[in-house]
Amino acid sequence: MSIASPATTDPFGIPLSAKQGRSIVQSTARINVWEGSIRSGKTVASLIRWLQYIAAAPERGELVMIGKTIRSVFSNLFLPLMDPEITGPYAAEVHYTANAPYATILGRRVHVLAAPPDPMR
Repeated sequence: MSIASPATTDPFGIPLSAKQGRSIVQSTARINVWEGSIRSGKTVASLIRWLQYIAAAPERGELVMIGKTIRSVFSNLFLPLMDPEITGPYAAEVHYTANAPYATILGRRVHVLAAPPDPMR
């Protein structure tokens, strides 16, 4: 993938800004954190990287998506993943029913969890 142009395309064929492309290419750690202003494309870039990871993930081991609540995972992660305007033809490969304990993404089972409540709140 070339990230030199102002807008590029990831391997899934989704148009990206140069910053989004760089963030995907550079997200090679076990845990990656995207930071930046609101509506800067962080969620889209991280979700595309997640799809890339799932596509190449070893068959052994569990895949998990965690959010503050199951509802927040659905609205902030699954709705964009299932939107063909965002993930193109791969939206059809994401299957999740709100509040379900797992999803199927690219044929792989992905557990969906809520973070435990903070006892200090």
